[in-house]
Amino acid sequence: MSHITLNQDEVLNNAMFKKEVAAKINILVQRRATRPLPKPCFKYKRDWIDRMQEKNMLNTAFFLSHIGNIWQKRSKLNAEARNVILYVCNEALQECVKQSKKHDIIKKGINQNMP
Repeated sequence: MSHITLNQDEVLNNAMFKKEVAAKINILVQRRATRPLPKPCFKYKRDWIDRMQEKNMLNTAFFLSHIGNIWQKRSKLNAEARNVILYVCNEALQECVKQSKKHDIIKKGINQNMP
């Protein structure tokens, strides 16, 4: 397995990364919006997504402004917020790497087929 070294500034300024972070956050919000109603006389407990929405932390700009410090282990956010941001951004980064590898393979295949 090859090891990839990435420049943090390049990642944070990459349009594909920003798009993937936004998509992952959208998935979380959609999942919450489409969950079934609680049974009669019951209610859902507040959880991390409720707390992040309340504090206006569940958006792409907030995630992108804090992930650099989280990756460098310098963040002053609480552990819950750090873990959510880290999970979402790492998932987005993995998707970007996967897409980039796919693009490189296709590009290499096209170049090999050319006379």
